[in-house]
Amino acid sequence: MASSITPEKTNLYNVNNIDGTKLDTIGVCWAFTGVAAGFIITRIIARLRWDKEMFGHDLWCIGGLTCSIISCAFLQIAMNSFDGEAFPYATAQQWRDAKFWQLLSLCVGALSASLPKLAIATFLVRLLRPSIWNQRLMLWMAIWSLLSQSTLSIAMMFQCSPVESLWQPDKQSSECSASMAGSLSSFSIYCQGM
Repeated sequence: MASSITPEKTNLYNVNNIDGTKLDTIGVCWAFTGVAAGFIITRIIARLRWDKEMFGHDLWCIGGLTCSIISCAFLQIAMNSFDGEAFPYATAQQWRDAKFWQLLSLCVGALSASLPKLAIATFLVRLLRPSIWNQRLMLWMAIWSLLSQSTLSIAMMFQCSPVESLWQPDKQSSECSASMAGSLSSFSIYCQGM
């Protein structure tokens, strides 16, 4: 059993309501990714069997699934960094490793939510064959959503200087712009709702 050195700033890690199991988090993540993979694989098999070709929206779905699998893998690495320890008894190094991989998981997970929107937009353009202005509007809204999610992910990773202060609480951040992160996340939520 590793030594139970808690991080210096315990208020950064709210562990009071965690029961110490990591299987629930990982299990839910992989279960939903498995269901999505089942739907997408079935869709691709049906598309290749009946249409004998794949379209752009199928590739966007595969891209979203790939990002979801990568996000789950990063979360798996984050949870495995605890080495069987219960969350409240993890060492400071285990917390740092878990926080780093969790941040990477969130960045890739944002793409897994945005890429299917491009699939829907390209599918609607292909299905409805709207006017050129409506096509551009639908595609622009999907691209805008993707760009806002990507911008938010990048801004969340680089909101503090030095960047390592996000996952290493012993490194003092000289500048951390929480207001920028708050306004960017509000803007991104607004764009995702469009």
